[in-house]
Amino acid sequence: MICFDAHVHIHTLFSIDGMLAEARHNFTRQLPKDAGDRPAAFVLFLAEANGCDFLSGLKETADRDRYTTPGGWRITPTEEAESLLLTRNDWPGGRLFILAGRQLVTAEKIEVLALATPAKFADGLTLDATVEAVRSHDALAVLPWGVGKWLGERGEILDDFLKRAAPEGLFVGDNGGRPFFWPAPRLFRTAAVRGIGLLPGSDPLPLPAEESRVGSYGGWLQGEITNDHPATDLRRRLTDRSHPVVPFGGRMGARRFLQAQVALRRLTPHKGV
Repeated sequence: MICFDAHVHIHTLFSIDGMLAEARHNFTRQLPKDAGDRPAAFVLFLAEANGCDFLSGLKETADRDRYTTPGGWRITPTEEAESLLLTRNDWPGGRLFILAGRQLVTAEKIEVLALATPAKFADGLTLDATVEAVRSHDALAVLPWGVGKWLGERGEILDDFLKRAAPEGLFVGDNGGRPFFWPAPRLFRTAAVRGIGLLPGSDPLPLPAEESRVGSYGGWLQGEITNDHPATDLRRRLTDRSHPVVPFGGRMGARRFLQAQVALRRLTPHKGV
């Protein structure tokens, strides 16, 4: 069994130990009752903006000598540049993987995630060029939902793109920040008709206590991934439509959603959300 969160940001105000503990707790709570006795593999897909590279710093430390965080997480390199394995002495058989990835903004101001890849990409390319660049590195290209980001002209551009794009390696993304009263976007249906999959993730905001949401919204699928090549294994499983993703987790309530939007606008009053 594999449980994953496909949209993770590690903001500077987060405690790495606190975030990992919350992710382990949230994933464990979401395991289906028929998961069996063998511990599931937990996976965090990072989506780091250009200028941010948390994983590389952590990987350099782990590559030099196996590193244990103050909170007891042992960080071990894999045979891939884009993944790390985290274990704990008090979690026998438990595995949590962190996979590299980027968050990009196209010329049309549309967000694209490049998941499970160590590659760097330029912002400001067209949507078609950005997705093509991501695919050229065998990464997963995800078009994530965001508040107000799929409306108006941008929504029309995305609708046109989803209706003509090849579905291989392409996904739309839902996230836990979409409030429970907000209906599923029509672009999810457009994607489903074309055979374009959906990858759910938490998308934590740069606000206090948001690290507690990591691992609270995501998906699980049947199967195994190896310690040496977890990103390769997971890319293969997610692009193979015979392994359906089952979403899990709850979305934001109305009060928390409104509080978060107000707090974000105070942080970036001239940019909106």
